[in-house]
Amino acid sequence: MGNSSSASREVLQSLRASTSFSEDDINRLYARFKVLNVNNENGKLSREVLLEIPEFAVQPLVARVLSDSLAVTGGDGVSFEEFVKVLDVFSPSGSNAAKLDLLFGVIDHDGDGLIGVEELAEIWKLMVTAGWPMHPEGAVWWCQIHLPLTEEQLMTAAEQALTRGDHDEDGKWSRMEFEKVTLDSKGCSHVGGVGARQH
Repeated sequence: MGNSSSASREVLQSLRASTSFSEDDINRLYARFKVLNVNNENGKLSREVLLEIPEFAVQPLVARVLSDSLAVTGGDGVSFEEFVKVLDVFSPSGSNAAKLDLLFGVIDHDGDGLIGVEELAEIWKLMVTAGWPMHPEGAVWWCQIHLPLTEEQLMTAAEQALTRGDHDEDGKWSRMEFEKVTLDSKGCSHVGGVGARQH
């Protein structure tokens, strides 16, 4: 990471091209990353450190995203570039396309390109455990349920939710079906709130 108070020109250019953050935003995030990274010699943040960040702690999907990211990188931490890209997706200014890609990837935990009943029920349980409201206005696929639910009721609710937009009637959502259902129900608008200006 070095002792510089700002990110390198190469990193700035790369992140400006791949995220919605401005150069000033990225430099502020870099300064914050360095503070969080003060005790890590490898220049990466552990999952535990990241989840201590207040904005991340209240986002139940972040833990899954970070776990997936750490699995890909060998579990040795999240780099500054990865840190910024996760923040960008969860920020209010993040693109719907990025949010959809992240949401689909997080819910499709087995990576088969489809969201099934068990996967949807699992993400609901994650959100309930984290204290997320399960009925934001309009977000049909994750919210039209009444809590508390038994395991059987949760699975039934997931099965019913998956009938919406399931055009090929296979009981699962493809990436395209998921996108249509989520955008129609304004689901993406409920994934946000983490950004460079929230220090």
